[in-house]
Amino acid sequence: MVALVGLMSFLRGFTHTSRVGRLTFQRFAVTYLLPLAPAIFAWDGSVSAMRTYTADELLALARSVSTNGYEWEAGRFDVGGPYGVMPTTYLFGRPV
Repeated sequence: MVALVGLMSFLRGFTHTSRVGRLTFQRFAVTYLLPLAPAIFAWDGSVSAMRTYTADELLALARSVSTNGYEWEAGRFDVGGPYGVMPTTYLFGRPV
């Protein structure tokens, strides 16, 4: 998932630059001539993917906070997409 998110972020750095605003020479240079912007997007996406929590970690984090009167549920489900299956983790808290 880390590699996929990094690769897709890198490619979107090229394809979405013109959608953000006016394409100035500086923006063109750091996107297409020396692809710094796509590299930064790839780094950010990869690091963010590495920072995700598992369902057990989220549940432990929620239970470690003193919130009396709440019941916590954490789990994982898969979402299909054009590049394969993306695992999605959730945390749900409800008053008892």
